[in-house]
Amino acid sequence: MLLGPRADHEGLAIGGLAIPSTLRWDVKASFRSYVESAGGAVHVHEHATESAEGFCFPLRSAVSETDGGHLLQYSGSVHFRAHGGLLDVLVDTPWLHLTGPTARLSIRGTEATRTAGARLMLAEIEPGGPGLISGAASSRVVLTDQGAVLFDFRYPGGTELAPVSLIG
Repeated sequence: MLLGPRADHEGLAIGGLAIPSTLRWDVKASFRSYVESAGGAVHVHEHATESAEGFCFPLRSAVSETDGGHLLQYSGSVHFRAHGGLLDVLVDTPWLHLTGPTARLSIRGTEATRTAGARLMLAEIEPGGPGLISGAASSRVVLTDQGAVLFDFRYPGGTELAPVSLIG
């Protein structure tokens, strides 16, 4: 069941559980530092914002799936560029796929990731504390083997990424 687009960022719920309106994620702090120290730039687009704790992506919609899981679709993008465009990483429209105690994070695929027109399953997420849906930060976010293509395989599958938080 599609619960609808987020226009006001208030009041969205799945099965009586309120869904936080923002996904906050810094992707990978050392990668971001590298881009900036190399004279590159990090830009946010399409409703994404930047905070001291990471990049913030607003909730666009939520879907209850037939397998009992939930799909939280966020909007916005973060673009990392350095070395005259040789380093060009786009984290676009992240989605959280929640099933049981774990979650997966996907992004919109691009030509560069050889997944244009599809979703790239970027990371596996283990919830921390009372769980992501309650606003706690994840304990571990790990790059998938498939997601390593986003970083041109400079980080292999299994590399730890920044924690994810759902806020608002």
